[in-house]
Amino acid sequence: MKGTRFNRRLRRTALVAATPLLTTLLCACTIQQSRLDVIDFAEDGSTNHYVESFDEAYYDIDDNGNLDLILRRANAGRMADELDLTQVVHIRSIWRSIPGQTIAHNDQINATINYAIMASSTGHTFEGAGSVFFRTSKRKGVLTGELGRAVVKPSRQTSPTRPLFSSAALSGSFRAIYDPKQVKLIKNELRRIFGPHPVG
Repeated sequence: MKGTRFNRRLRRTALVAATPLLTTLLCACTIQQSRLDVIDFAEDGSTNHYVESFDEAYYDIDDNGNLDLILRRANAGRMADELDLTQVVHIRSIWRSIPGQTIAHNDQINATINYAIMASSTGHTFEGAGSVFFRTSKRKGVLTGELGRAVVKPSRQTSPTRPLFSSAALSGSFRAIYDPKQVKLIKNELRRIFGPHPVG
């Protein structure tokens, strides 16, 4: 979602009670930016397409080979009617495709997705599932991959305001650095803000 356009969309919702928007990059921590395409399926049947880049990308892999990937972008509003906006995508693989042994296509479900959008004291999460493919380089501590397709819907929120999307599809590519500490810190921060994932 391009900065100013997405910010205008936020101002048209009940997230309006915040402060300035953001186009400033807080931290270019990765070798190159990760990018996601977001298709918003509106209730009237129309669709809107956005492209968002993330300045921070961190990953951790547990003993079973499952991935925790965090993409983050925080923009500080530059004008009085623009919002401070933070977006976080948490991708958690639940099994990994092995070429020649398991299926590997964009319609598989092998990951859970949590897309959090926060503006000032108001925020929403959009959660669902999709397909993720990734490759790691132990020598460089770098992970690259693709989010094949994920469908997310509104889940948790910090106040009773209208969510930005009723349903959205995410896809794109990422390049992240190995940093288990940052992964844990950001996951804990999301839990602090939104509470635990709902059961089921």
